[in-house]
Amino acid sequence: MTENQKRILVPCPTFYANGPIFYLIIMNLFNEQEKKAIKQEINEIANNSPLAPSTILTRTTALITILTELGSFDPDALHAWLNEKINLRTGQKINGHGKNRYIIALKWYLKQTKLVYGADQLYSQFKKYKVPRSPGKAISIEQFEYVVQFAPDELHELAFRVLFETGMRPHELLSVRFSDIKFNAGQNGNPYASITFQDSNPITPSGKNK
Repeated sequence: MTENQKRILVPCPTFYANGPIFYLIIMNLFNEQEKKAIKQEINEIANNSPLAPSTILTRTTALITILTELGSFDPDALHAWLNEKINLRTGQKINGHGKNRYIIALKWYLKQTKLVYGADQLYSQFKKYKVPRSPGKAISIEQFEYVVQFAPDELHELAFRVLFETGMRPHELLSVRFSDIKFNAGQNGNPYASITFQDSNPITPSGKNK
């Protein structure tokens, strides 16, 4: 395969006002100009994303790591790289969850890119790694009732009970609005309330996960 067959640049003047303008076929290593263009687009996508800031940071960090360490989005090369990727904190190879962090970030980018030619076909080639289910670590009802008795006030106790009963994450609870709650009479005198999020990844008033 020749260099021209591996890399095809197509003018795309409507995408960027400044800087390199081209579509990429990415079955090869990126050069520095291409990396710069992709990083610019990643920042554009991140700045317009409705996701929580911590999620955006995780995904952009993973993408920049792929560009820096691997320099390619080729599926075979990426999976080979992931299989050898070392967790710097543990010194061990990353597990399935760690690999999926990179896969999810890349698919997030490919779903929105206007720069990568054939991104939709490339998107379908990346599959999440199967991760064995770990044994449950949830505390028992008895353990919860023992802990919740030390809540400093009724508001904290209510928050603990909602977290325990629904499985919410703390930042999800903090983002709940009264309009998200629906009260139901229930049956046989057992009323209940349901909570429906308008956003699949809600953000707290501060704009940050808690």
